[in-house]
Amino acid sequence: MRRIITLVLGAALAASCGVPVDSEPIALDTESLPPGLSSTTTTTLPEEEPTGIEIALFLIGEDGRLDAVDRSFATPVTSQAVVEALIAAADEPELVEQQQLVSAIPSTTTVLGVERMENILVVNLGEEGFAEITEPEQRLRAVAQFVYTLTGLESVDAILFEIAGERRQVPTDGDPTEEPVDREDFRTLG
Repeated sequence: MRRIITLVLGAALAASCGVPVDSEPIALDTESLPPGLSSTTTTTLPEEEPTGIEIALFLIGEDGRLDAVDRSFATPVTSQAVVEALIAAADEPELVEQQQLVSAIPSTTTVLGVERMENILVVNLGEEGFAEITEPEQRLRAVAQFVYTLTGLESVDAILFEIAGERRQVPTDGDPTEEPVDREDFRTLG
């Protein structure tokens, strides 16, 4: 019993020795600070390197089939940034000249927006570039490039295409469709 009373008294004494709390900040006089705390030096922490993520952009190889090229993106990466990088890849000399890869997507293609609807990305492209492709094989390959690249993103299963905000029909290995398309729709190119 004596131990319990001692413990209770010890706890009460410790609780009463708390640090006082002021109702507002108090300015301290630098002369009253201990030596070494009165200097006004600042420590700069090194900047963190942005963490990156590798994403495969799909271009067209010499055999006419899709070929993946990894690109690093700073995180967080947006699906629109990936679409823009895919379009810009058509002008990269390293890919075109050294790796013999081409893009069926014209570099004049503009991205008006990319919106996520659950596991489907709606890719809204401008009137120039992609919308002007008239050759059926080029259009099929361009759509496949978008689909393979974007379905490589986390939780993206299919792509729906719009031109200037209006849903458009796209070619597939089968019949053209206005519905969302996925990699299965382009098996002959994958």
